[in-house]
Amino acid sequence: MNCAILYVCVLAVPLSAKDLDRYQRYLSHKKELLEAMAAVPLEKGIASLRELSDQGDPVAQAVLAEALVEGRGVEKDKKKAAELFEAALPGVREFADKGDNLAKNVLGDLYERGHGVAQDYGRAVELFRAACDKGDARGCCNLGIMYSEGWGVARDLAKTADLERKSCDGGFGEGCRSLGVMHAEGQGAALDPAKAVKLYRKACGMKDADACWFLADMYAEGQGVERDPGKVLELYAESCAMGSGAACHNLGAKYRGGEGVAKDAARAGDFFRRACHLGQQEGCEASGIMTAAKAVNGLLEDYAAKLKPENMRKACDAGDGAKCNDLGAAYSLERDEVRAVGFFRKSCDLSNGTGCRNLGDSYDEGLGLTRDQGKAAELYKKACGLGDAKGCSALETIEKRRAEMR
Repeated sequence: MNCAILYVCVLAVPLSAKDLDRYQRYLSHKKELLEAMAAVPLEKGIASLRELSDQGDPVAQAVLAEALVEGRGVEKDKKKAAELFEAALPGVREFADKGDNLAKNVLGDLYERGHGVAQDYGRAVELFRAACDKGDARGCCNLGIMYSEGWGVARDLAKTADLERKSCDGGFGEGCRSLGVMHAEGQGAALDPAKAVKLYRKACGMKDADACWFLADMYAEGQGVERDPGKVLELYAESCAMGSGAACHNLGAKYRGGEGVAKDAARAGDFFRRACHLGQQEGCEASGIMTAAKAVNGLLEDYAAKLKPENMRKACDAGDGAKCNDLGAAYSLERDEVRAVGFFRKSCDLSNGTGCRNLGDSYDEGLGLTRDQGKAAELYKKACGLGDAKGCSALETIEKRRAEMR
């Protein structure tokens, strides 16, 4: 008896031949789906989610739709998300009703957030509890959050701690991190910074980006562990690479202020831009691209008319490289890296040094195109030659980095 048949045999409600085939196909690539969901950062799993979604996997469709709504790892697209939710819901409900724990969690997430369905905390609790009762670590973690917030149940931090402990013991990183927070703050669990450090370290090892960030803060403050500035930098970098915008911003601040590391404005800018790309507003403000983004999105009512989006586009089309760069920066903030790269490239072709540098950043970080540090160095060199001081600094930084790798 193969695994797919085994799973079907334990279902409470029999499946039709057509539904059985769809469910077996889902089970056959469930491991791939879980890997895509756990990808760090999530951008790396988006291609797999799209592929599975295109194949008609309802759970993958729902997960991708949530990412599109929130802009996690992909450009926001609420219209496409709505289409995917509509296509996914019947299948996700069916799989959840038949006993699949992943489907229960995904459907519970939708009810918790009101994505594709009317928000219903009570229904979310039912689904998370059903998964947790079957020993599913993700379900226990989600149920713990509901008790922590008092959503659909009476707030009970002791219950939250029990559930997050169960989740952590089951190998779910977020459960370990959540329990760590409770011990760090003495809320719902004994105040025990050393225990919090141990839990953050475990979760960090499971590729939980926020856990690595929290662990870095413990090393910075000497809470539950000896202060270690070097370890702080290491953990911020690890968390940033996993997709934590806050960690990227904190790392940028370290390089900007020379805290535990030599001052390096170019590297600080790199990390601030990465934080901004990950949706961290402070990173946007620190990197200086928030102003252009606000102009494009109409968030500054008194912004000069000449900087209105339609006028910026007209100016770009007329050969104004600076305006092309501003548009690229705005699209980058909206996580539409492909469009951003297009405008940066046009700006650079129009001999705008900032545009060349930003295009270099895109190549250096692999945003909107394949990562290519050699190409990034060429663009930084061009930016420097066009009088962009930050381009010169970026060139020096990347050349040092490449030399160290040789």
